[in-house]
Amino acid sequence: AAWLVVAVCNMQDSPYSFFGCHVLKGKKHALPVRPGRVLHLKQAAVSGPATGTTRLLIRTAAHQTPLVLCSMRPGCEQSTITALLEERDAATLEVTGAGAVHVCGTWLERDLLQSADSYEMDSEEGE
Repeated sequence: AAWLVVAVCNMQDSPYSFFGCHVLKGKKHALPVRPGRVLHLKQAAVSGPATGTTRLLIRTAAHQTPLVLCSMRPGCEQSTITALLEERDAATLEVTGAGAVHVCGTWLERDLLQSADSYEMDSEEGE
């Protein structure tokens, strides 16, 4: 039997907290929204042994045509992904192909993300 151990930070005390979900083939999984937080999706893995190609798709309210976040297959059952989603994005995940997918990421404080962006812009201007 497999065990999943998850450490969750108290969102009141930390600018970061864990996010994880299990997306079943053929089912739409609406991503939750947290006021003042941005969801950074980071990793996807096929649930169980890969028997064929499995794709993780995302749709947002603004873009109903699905975008492929990653494609996995036997021998390549995990993938690094990068997607930053704000409250207004109202996104859903879907899986096509051979199986279900585990997705994980981090909730970030929006202010923290904006501070990092302004730091990068200041650094570029100073070059």
